[in-house]
Formats: sequence, C-alpha cells, structure tokens
Amino acid sequence: MPTGYTSFIENGKIDNAKDFLMLCARNFGATVTMRDNSLSDPIPKQFEPNSYYLDELNEAKANLEKINNMSDDEIQDEINEEYDNEQKRCKEKIEKDKIIYERHKQVLNDVKKWNPPTKEHNALKSFAIEQINMVLDEYDSHYYLDKLKENRPSVSEWKKSYKEQCLDDIEYYSDEYKKEADKIKFANKWLKELRESLIK
Repeated sequence: MPTGYTSFIENGKIDNAKDFLMLCARNFGATVTMRDNSLSDPIPKQFEPNSYYLDELNEAKANLEKINNMSDDEIQDEINEEYDNEQKRCKEKIEKDKIIYERHKQVLNDVKKWNPPTKEHNALKSFAIEQINMVLDEYDSHYYLDKLKENRPSVSEWKKSYKEQCLDDIEYYSDEYKKEADKIKFANKWLKELRESLIK
C-alpha cells in the first residue's frame, strides 16, 4: 500500500528522484512547517517571514508615539473611559457569578439531601458533590470586588505604566522578529542548498 508520498510515484505524477526528494523535503529542515499541508501544495522558491512580530512591533512603536503626543486632558479622557468600562465589566461579572454560584449551591444542597437508594449509589452522590465543589471557587468574586475598590489612576501613573508596557512590547517583538528573520534566513539557505544539489 503506498504512503502519501509514494502515491505520487504510483499515480505517475512523480517519475524522478529530484521531484520525489522535493516532495519528501517538506518533512525535514526548513520545510517542516509544510508537513501538515497537502502534499500537492508546492514548496515555495523561498520563505517569507511571518508579519505578526513586525506588525506588533510597529503597533507598539505607534502606541508609544501616541502616548508621547497626548495632552494631559486626552490622557484623562482615556483614563476615565478605561476606568469606567472596567468598573462596569467588574459589576456585570460579579452579578453573573453570583447567579451562577447560587445555582450551583442550590443543586449542591439538593444533592446533599438526596438519599441514595443503595450503598452502590453512594459513590454517585460523592462524585456529584465533588464536581460541584470543584467549580464553586470559579465563581468567587473577590478579584472583581477588589478591582472595584481600585482608585482611578492619575495621569502620571497611567502615562508611566502605558509607556513601560510599550517599551516592553517593543523589546519583546524586536527580539521575536529577529528570531523569525534568522529562522527564515536559515530555511531559505537550506532550501537553496537542497535545490542546487538536485541540479544535474
């Protein structure tokens, strides 16, 4: 029975070592990222870096420039909007969690009151209680109650924190983009060497 790779030989689409090696190459080195793609997808002449890290780096730089150009009044407006949205989100989460918590407590109380018909049913009762107890903490609203008590940050606090986050992002995405570029450079060298070795 042919493999996914040898089926190309069997059906006559590949009749030479060069094409077969190029097909198999997707399982090695630079082209390993294509391993899960369809075998009929051609291997590109060269790989291009993923733009994600560069896009994020550019966004972090733009955000830093934006904060540097914002007036204190604009920053205060941003603070007020963020703070008010966060307060609203916390209140909604607390209310939602309270309802879900009470539902669980009601079912838990009902399960605890249940008298299993036989000893063999005791494990079922214990299991049901254990399952509910495992999730009750997920609906503990202390985190959100604490968030509601937080003070609105001052302009200088917010600006300092925002700038620090931008600088951290710039450093991180610069490093990741360099790693991506180095990886692509290696991949393209590997692919070029493979192709050159197959030229007769």
